[in-house]
Amino acid sequence: MVQVLDSEVLLRVVIRVQRLAQVIRRRLVSKVDRCHFSAEFPKAGFKNVNHKEYFAVNLSTLQALAEAKSLTKITIVDLKAAGLTNGKELVKVLGQW
Repeated sequence: MVQVLDSEVLLRVVIRVQRLAQVIRRRLVSKVDRCHFSAEFPKAGFKNVNHKEYFAVNLSTLQALAEAKSLTKITIVDLKAAGLTNGKELVKVLGQW
């Protein structure tokens, strides 16, 4: 037995199917967008395992320390006594050229 649909009923069915297809497309697109967003911006980030922390000391600060204590050589002990480093970290001397 074949059911013959009225044109008005058929139009309503077609509209419902189209709306359902739009909803499905939106959901799929939003899932894909979320996937791309998380792939581009990872939560954890990148950590360099070979990263080294340096304690920065200006050349002018070293010059002032040498003049104040009349030193010819500045050692890590002198820097630690002056409070310029904690003695555990690597020291990088910054200067202008």
